[in-house]
Amino acid sequence: MNDTEPTLLVVDDDDDFAQMMSLALKSAGYAVIRGRDGDEAIQLVGAVRPALLICDVNMPRLDGFTVCRRLRDTGNTVPIILMTTRDNDVDEALGLDLGADDYLSKPFRQRVLVARIEALLRRERMRAVDATPAAVIHDLLSVDPLRLEVRYRGERVDLTVTEFRLIEGFVKRPEHVL
Repeated sequence: MNDTEPTLLVVDDDDDFAQMMSLALKSAGYAVIRGRDGDEAIQLVGAVRPALLICDVNMPRLDGFTVCRRLRDTGNTVPIILMTTRDNDVDEALGLDLGADDYLSKPFRQRVLVARIEALLRRERMRAVDATPAAVIHDLLSVDPLRLEVRYRGERVDLTVTEFRLIEGFVKRPEHVL
């Protein structure tokens, strides 16, 4: 676990179940915020930006399927675990088709939930690292896409953005004719 606790948003209209799950997740090292319905889930995801959303499917007003669909329709990529007492393939497939990252049927073991959370958060961390472009060094030339900067023999070369992109393309594919 990191030095900072990832914040999880747990949304379930069953207070006893949500309380029990929150305690288990806190003891596993997570910060937990609770919501009670789908409207609150969407609002909290926007305001808090949790590392992961755990959402019940069967809730009044706005169900978990609708929460998932609305978040994905707006481009929100927060990892989502849907949970429900419904235990059938159709609902599980629907939840995953709507953009959920995982689906659990109640009751489930807390250890399994924590393991699935860890797997999703690990995947998110790896995705974030892969999305960060690293500087490309080729012989005496260094190209840094984060700074849009080219250095030759340590000296900065002034370029337009178009010139930078051309050099970046050449350096990333040194064995290709472009």
